[in-house]
Amino acid sequence: MSGCGDHIRKKETFEMQLGTYILDVTRSKLGVDYKDSLIYKNITVMFKMDSTFIMNMKVPIFNDSIGSWTAGNGLPDDYNQLFFKNKNYKNNQGEQFFPPYLQGKDSVFLLLLTLVIKNEFQVKEIYFKKISSFPR
Repeated sequence: MSGCGDHIRKKETFEMQLGTYILDVTRSKLGVDYKDSLIYKNITVMFKMDSTFIMNMKVPIFNDSIGSWTAGNGLPDDYNQLFFKNKNYKNNQGEQFFPPYLQGKDSVFLLLLTLVIKNEFQVKEIYFKKISSFPR
């Protein structure tokens, strides 16, 4: 019966993630000067019903601007995952991220894994805040 409960939790997490988010440069730890981070302040990502995502621009802090995603069950040991289209994951886990949670007045999600920018430095935390939801 736990499999059924897990499926329900994943569906709920999936529905929570749907929508459009904008990069929160003040909360994110991009590892770049704040002046440079302003380049990224208008990055949005849209999570769609067909389990794909699309960003409005290509930037070096991400492997690609399109791909697919999966929802975890919302528990601390089961993350959502991004799979960038141009990265070969060879059945490995994607880039892990927490599903949306309330931080202050904003619904945000957090990319957990360190991302490498042009093999020069690493990004530790990337926060996005929700700016619109899809109707259920």
